[in-house]
This record gives sequence, C-alpha cells and structure tokens, in this order.
Amino acid sequence: MAKNSSNEYATPRWVAKRINKGTNGVDLDPCSGAEKIPIADERYTIEDDGLANPWFGTVYCNPPYSEPDKWVNKGISESSKDDVELIIFLVKGDSSTNWWHDLYEHASFVCFIDQRLSFGEGNSSAPFASHMFVIGEPSDELTEVLSGFGVVQSIRTQDDK
Repeated sequence: MAKNSSNEYATPRWVAKRINKGTNGVDLDPCSGAEKIPIADERYTIEDDGLANPWFGTVYCNPPYSEPDKWVNKGISESSKDDVELIIFLVKGDSSTNWWHDLYEHASFVCFIDQRLSFGEGNSSAPFASHMFVIGEPSDELTEVLSGFGVVQSIRTQDDK
C-alpha cells in the first residue's frame, strides 16, 4: 500500500473497472477523493461529507479504515430508501468487528477476495484480506464479475429480510 497522509486508500483501478462493467456504471461514490480517476458518475469527497448526504442509484463505497462502522450504518440506512438500487462495499475482511457482522446481516452477497489488494498507487499489498458486500440484488453480470475476484457467497435474498 502506498503511504497516505489519511486513512483513505484508492480502490485498485482494475477493481473499479470490473465493478463498473458489472453494474453498467456506478451512480455514486460517497467516499471519493483518493482515486485519481472517478469510479462513479457522481461522488462525494471529504468536503461533501457522504455521511450527511443522501445516497442514490448504484452506490460503490470503499470507506476510510478509521470509521467503517459509520459508513456501514449509513449504507444500511440508505439501502431501505427508494432512491437506492444497490450498494457495493469494499471493506477490510475483519469478521471480528460488529460493523462487519452488521454488514453481513444486511447484505445479499459477499465476495471473499482471493488476493491481497494493492490500493492506490501502492506496489505492495495490504496486510489484510478484503471483502466485497452487496446490499440489494445484483445482476447476473455483477455476480459473475465478483466471482472473478474470489468466492462469492449468497447470504439471502431481499425477500428473506
């Protein structure tokens, strides 16, 4: 991972490209700013405060590592709104935390990424596993894209919740 003065790390570009392909484009990135090339059509930077603004459409969220719980809680709350179709979270694979379990309980799918990701311009991999969670019903194309990252587990359908 590249040294960064904050705890925000850019999603690897190859991951962002595949997510965009699997979703036919991402509408909102609520915690943008670390990426040199935007992932979504619209984005909230730290100045915009994605925790204070509404989410909409297909959302991609790679939250800062210092406060994943706040972003997970916001995503769970926003997922019940009519304006939100789907939320994809890229998070540290940390099943020892409450926020991870909250995300697991509300997601329809989880992808256990089968490699350590190199975030941003970093040449070395992160010292932890990463997981992608999907809240909402992904298209078959997105599920196929996720399966290219690692093992994809269906947790439940929206009807089960």
